[in-house]
This record gives sequence, C-alpha cells and structure tokens, in this order.
Amino acid sequence: MSYFSNGKRFAATLVLIVSGLFVSCKNSEPSFTIEIGKVVRVDGCHVKLDLVRYYKDDSPLGDFNLVCNVSESALKEKKWWGDQPQPLMFSMLVGDCLCLDKTWYCVEAIDPGRSATLKATFKTLDSDKTVINRIR
Repeated sequence: MSYFSNGKRFAATLVLIVSGLFVSCKNSEPSFTIEIGKVVRVDGCHVKLDLVRYYKDDSPLGDFNLVCNVSESALKEKKWWGDQPQPLMFSMLVGDCLCLDKTWYCVEAIDPGRSATLKATFKTLDSDKTVINRIR
C-alpha cells in the first residue's frame, strides 16, 4: 500500500511540474517597456521613445526612433544610432506593431508622460517578412 501512495505522490508531483512548465512557457512571450528619453536594445535594434502625445481621439500616441544593425556599444553613446544617419521619428498607437529582426512587437500600453510597453506578438516565417504567425 505504501508503494501505491508513493506512486500517487510521484504522479501528482509530475503533473504539477509539467503544468508549471507549460504555464511558464506559455506566458514567456518577451515584452519590453521603454521610458521616455531612454534607448533600449531589442533583437539587435536600438529603440527610443521620444515623447508621448495624444491623437485626435485622445488616445496616447508614442513617438519613437529606431535603428538596426548598430553595435551594442553605441547604446552608451550620445549618438546611439552609431555611424548611420540619425533615425527619423515615427508614431505608434496601442495595437500598432513594429518588426525587429524576426519578431513583431505590438504596442500593448502607453503610460502618458512615462513609458510604452511593447509585446512580442508575431514571428515571421520567411525572409521577406510577408508570412507571420501569432505567438501563442
């Protein structure tokens, strides 16, 4: 009888471990939060949130700069874009997406006056980035 109870305990422990791994893997989609005026490195690209303003319907709108294929050491320099031309600004609302390497990051939230959070939402399946799959 003690062997059976140990077997039940082992099975229950195994179920908990596998469940924990499944949940932790399922919720591990990368995301990043960027503060106004800061530059972060994501998938080989440097992303800067310049400011947050409001769109015509009062939705927060983030103004970003982006440069890819730049050395990580440039992140600490005043010219964080390296030896490339200074990047132009572009705007994104909540739900808008940006491709960095092979991952599409979508704006999940914008905290006016503070930061924006982007979440890995899609992965490209081909080299020209025309076929994407949702990250689940």
